[in-house]
Amino acid sequence: MQCPDCNSELTPIFYEEVSIHFCSGCKGRLLDAQKLSKIEASREERFERNKKHSKATSFEGVRTCPSCSIQMKKVKYGKFSPKIIDKCLQCSNIWLDEGELEDIQVAYEMYEDNINKGKKSAQEQKIQKTEKTPSALKSQQHEFNCPKCGARQTEDSECIKCGIIFAKYLAKKGQQSNLDSRHEQATALIDDTISGMTEFVIKQAHEWGETLSGFETANKYTIRAGDYSLNADEFSNGFASLLTRSFLSSHRPFEINIWDWKNNHVLGLKRPFRFYFHEVTVSDAMGKKIGTVVREFSIINRKYRVLNASGLKTTSIKGPIYRPWTFFVTSQEKEIGKITKKWSGLAKEYFTDADTFGVKFNKELDKTSKYLLLGAVFLIDFLHFENNHN
Repeated sequence: MQCPDCNSELTPIFYEEVSIHFCSGCKGRLLDAQKLSKIEASREERFERNKKHSKATSFEGVRTCPSCSIQMKKVKYGKFSPKIIDKCLQCSNIWLDEGELEDIQVAYEMYEDNINKGKKSAQEQKIQKTEKTPSALKSQQHEFNCPKCGARQTEDSECIKCGIIFAKYLAKKGQQSNLDSRHEQATALIDDTISGMTEFVIKQAHEWGETLSGFETANKYTIRAGDYSLNADEFSNGFASLLTRSFLSSHRPFEINIWDWKNNHVLGLKRPFRFYFHEVTVSDAMGKKIGTVVREFSIINRKYRVLNASGLKTTSIKGPIYRPWTFFVTSQEKEIGKITKKWSGLAKEYFTDADTFGVKFNKELDKTSKYLLLGAVFLIDFLHFENNHN
């Protein structure tokens, strides 16, 4: 991606342990609203509160979003001392000039300090009111709320209402917090990797057990994204999944998980059973919905529509009848990408389901659309190429 001011190439960096994009030319920064909130809440860096870090005057022109190439809007941001910043209403990306991020952090710290002072003052007044007898003070010091159900109690080992053991519950919650942190870091890394990609290559693993026995096995794939390699595997639940694969074959519902090169879960694909209007939902590592790919009714061509998390159509996919191995991706009737099944050789095509797909798209395409196109490949593979050896 290029800087909207000086056209320099934006570089992925970590700021306060959050992945953002930085321009070495004009020192501007690109990040989304969620990452900005996370940076605000962190206090790794210390700043002079009486110093203005940004320029004397803000840029009054119109900027173009480096990610999705639409005009950004001027919006107010901040609670203590709001600033006018540039925000993309489509992908939520925010552009900050040199020093503006530091000013926002300082303003948030001052706002947070004022809130904490008010809370501390109210708490001191409450303590003064309850400090009437030694027994009341003793009771107040030992009472607390259960971290799970919120019940008020004095027991320090087991909840009197829901029965949880506090030590085990807090340890498990800490482990989950560490896991969520790993997911966030893995997602940030794969986002930065995908941002500069213009193509994927998805290759299905050849299952000899399926070829020899005739029983449908869970699919496995390798995904090449530039110099990086991802793995995808279809979730299998033992004998029940075997029956589903055997009787429903390519029409079966599936759940496919995608892992990065460090074996971190980065994407999830889920397809429910449908008789014709098949669909696959794409989610991030935290289970948050990214969007859906849905098959549309068509007698001659193979058509799909791609929807974002809000259910709005972003792109269309069409496979013409005269190009059985090619699917064109369009947005507002303009071609922006292409999905192509590659020839694997006569023996492989006839006896196995081991397909290879290439996905090409414009570099300017936002990362959400790239993830959805990746999900579309798996749905297309199942519907049109899974049973080619039959």
